[in-house]
Amino acid sequence: RVVVAAAVSWCPRTMSLVHTSSVAMVPPEGSEAWRQIQAAREELRDPGLYRWPPHCNLVYPCLAESEFAAALPALAAACGSVAPFR
Repeated sequence: RVVVAAAVSWCPRTMSLVHTSSVAMVPPEGSEAWRQIQAAREELRDPGLYRWPPHCNLVYPCLAESEFAAALPALAAACGSVAPFR
């Protein structure tokens, strides 16, 4: 919950959100987390199984790609304020 609150707070009000991007955590390819998430997605018949890698969305919807560079410093600061977790 803290991660989402910190990540959402970085988005300037002047930027519009789109449903074609997100801020997501993606585990290292081939890792145990990768395998476990993919197994759950297979079991749940996730329609995006072969479209997207295993991930956990932190912010969705997100900004348009044209606004990524402008938002990066604020997003980095918001994420940097959250302690690592497992």
